[in-house]
Amino acid sequence: MSMKFKSAIEVIISVILCLFLKMGLSWAQYYVEYDAPGDNPFGMTWDGNYLWINDKSMSIYQVDISDSFKVVGEYYFNGWGDLAWDGTSFWEMGWSDLRRYEIVDSSFTIAWSYDYRPDFHHMAGIDWDGKYLWVSYNAGGFYRLDPSENAIDIFGKMDRKWKVAEFREGPACDPWNFVFTDDFLWVVDLRSRHLIKCARDSTFSYIEEYSLPGPSPSGIAWDGEHLWTCDDYTGKVYKHLQLTTEPLDPEDEILSPASPFTEIDGSVTADTHLSIAESPYLIPSGLSIENGTTLTIDPGVKIFLAKNAGIVVNGTLKAIGTADSLITFSHQDANESWGIISFSNSDTSEAARSVLCHTKIQYLDGIYLNGATPEIHDNLFRFMVHLSGRPVPGTTLEIKDNTFYFSKLGIRVGHGKEEPDTRILIDGNTFFNSSAIAIGGDFMTPQHFEIFNNRFQYSLNAEHLGIDVQNTDGVYIHDNIFQNSRFAIAVGHSRNIRIHRNFFSGPSVTAIDLAYNAADVSITNNTITDCQRQAILLFYNSEAEIHYNNIYNNDVALSLWSEGADIDASYNWWGTTDPDSIENLIEDYNDDPTSGRVNYLPFLDSPADNTSNSSPTISSGQEQASPRNFLLLQNYPNPFNTATAINFIIPSINREGVKIILKIYNVRGQVIRYLLDERMEPGSHSVVWDGKDNLGQPVASGIYFYELRTGEVRKARKMIVIR
Repeated sequence: MSMKFKSAIEVIISVILCLFLKMGLSWAQYYVEYDAPGDNPFGMTWDGNYLWINDKSMSIYQVDISDSFKVVGEYYFNGWGDLAWDGTSFWEMGWSDLRRYEIVDSSFTIAWSYDYRPDFHHMAGIDWDGKYLWVSYNAGGFYRLDPSENAIDIFGKMDRKWKVAEFREGPACDPWNFVFTDDFLWVVDLRSRHLIKCARDSTFSYIEEYSLPGPSPSGIAWDGEHLWTCDDYTGKVYKHLQLTTEPLDPEDEILSPASPFTEIDGSVTADTHLSIAESPYLIPSGLSIENGTTLTIDPGVKIFLAKNAGIVVNGTLKAIGTADSLITFSHQDANESWGIISFSNSDTSEAARSVLCHTKIQYLDGIYLNGATPEIHDNLFRFMVHLSGRPVPGTTLEIKDNTFYFSKLGIRVGHGKEEPDTRILIDGNTFFNSSAIAIGGDFMTPQHFEIFNNRFQYSLNAEHLGIDVQNTDGVYIHDNIFQNSRFAIAVGHSRNIRIHRNFFSGPSVTAIDLAYNAADVSITNNTITDCQRQAILLFYNSEAEIHYNNIYNNDVALSLWSEGADIDASYNWWGTTDPDSIENLIEDYNDDPTSGRVNYLPFLDSPADNTSNSSPTISSGQEQASPRNFLLLQNYPNPFNTATAINFIIPSINREGVKIILKIYNVRGQVIRYLLDERMEPGSHSVVWDGKDNLGQPVASGIYFYELRTGEVRKARKMIVIR
């Protein structure tokens, strides 16, 4: 392993260059930022007079941009896709639904639709080029539509592969929403979070790309003079004054041109220690920790990796930071990702077992377990493609208390048919805008997968799933929170699946999707609300027992698309006690004679208490107690920079209200901020913390705790501030 320092001349030149850059444009000169009318802006279009913004709250807003940014209309809108204006009508593209709308009585009313076609699926954006509608296929293609004939024509030269990908190095592009201007096609790329400029000709060929503000760009529009984009994570709308290739991620860390560094590269053949005194470190090509050797990294050390550089761990990696002093692995160049960390050591003794703890790891392709079982807990993963692979057979892999922030594929772990004693525990993690967990294997022997106490938030990409279970025998999913996850749980070709006491809150598309031979599934004591399609969907020979769930405020409570199946869905609360209304919330043989039957009798006449550890007792009269337990939810966003919302639920048994005390603590147990000390009514409540202490000063980066107290009840959760 070689080490060297930058020369004094190089440092002086870097400092001059850095000062020169600081004299250029500030972020405020690149764009103007506005608060979106709703919480989650997703689609945008321009009709020649107004900017129209579709929000996931099922509203569409009409905005006058001639008067700064003024909302002049709000309309009900039962959709969540991108928007287009063809000169006379509005169009929406959502996953597999193409719809044309007219405004009737303050509501967007569907005038024509094209739904659920197998040859027209996985769609994302939509725009009008002056003659045709175009929609984007989120895996890389464009469809050209002729609305006059209601015809769909795949643009032959694309061949379902976007031309831009042929001109880009690294990961393939992920085209999302897009817009035509007079001379160019502009595409929002979810993978890179960049704005791609393409030729507006028969090739749509790549020209250049630019940085976008916000970590989750969604809609895009052109007002004839400026490009507009929105971000469904920040809840902001941006008017672009000048495009830039400079990074716009305020939480990014790159190797400063003015900073001296220590270079490490090649093979680690003897026990090695990376200290804070020689930090930061640069890995230009790659690092290999050889078998029998240990690389130890001190808290606070920062390691930067060049494009495609990675770390191969055949020996042992001990990267153990602290809550106040994270170890950072990041990219050298703000516009490039680095490679992977690969673990291959099968020795699980304490001395030889690798550890990732209190690290910040960002902008990498992934972490791969090649028959290894490292400790992975209390880490922050940002813009990482995946954490995947297999543990050592017969061991327990626990992935605990981590935060996954915009992970393309999330956690993807599997097993083999000869590994019956392998246990995989995924608990206490938080997933933001990520395809969170995918598990699967050879479906030969029962495995022990347990997924619990996780939080899944804002899985907006149509391909993103909260939990995807395939070819697996034995999974217990319990006590998780799914908020705004488009598809929360999907199960296929699996059996012995228990889904228990989870909380699903929309707007979502489908909370629980049992597809293709899901057997021996129990769905109990869950709360499912605000799904735009089905709360629970069963099809193609899938079966389940569904009891003691609260399923309400969904477009469809339960859909059964499986011929001949009889589903026991008794003892659930459907949000009503009217049998006719419940019948209308269920799709089964009454709607399609080829489908099976759903038995929903008897049903609960009040909500089940799904916050406790015991199932409700049902009397012959179907009496059921109201919820008795307080629920303190994970703050959002988390991690956060300037402000975060803390949500909690006061149970309805406290009809007269209760006194609520809400405090913020630092890691030393000191109270730094009092947020609440007042009497509050039953129901859902939200309090915003602005990241400041009682003196009005912004707190430093690190881990904090928020605690809710009322009477003898005391609940607390952890959150992270990143400055």
